[in-house]
Amino acid sequence: MARTKGTEANLSSDKLLQIIEYMSARRLPVRLKDIADDLQISQPTVVRYLRTLCDQGYVYQDSQTGQYAMTWKICRLSSSLESNLVLRSMAGSGMMQNCRNCGSGGCPPS
Repeated sequence: MARTKGTEANLSSDKLLQIIEYMSARRLPVRLKDIADDLQISQPTVVRYLRTLCDQGYVYQDSQTGQYAMTWKICRLSSSLESNLVLRSMAGSGMMQNCRNCGSGGCPPS
């Protein structure tokens, strides 16, 4: 089955997310070979993703061992997301209550 460009992009995203999730689950730095073998992704492909993650500050490579580990940058993303979700949740419930109090027809019934 021929893949479309959109499908290839999705597969690339899938691989990147697999690598991030794999590394996030590890407490210690990991070898390139282990990432590639465990995820069944070729080493050259894993290296490309790791270089991008390193360049963006999400992963670092230990200069002595060559192993890779996640940085705290991913935690900052998580923290930002959590704050936004809490605010959205608080605002959403307040807005719904205001709609119910006003009898606005634009809000779904509870």
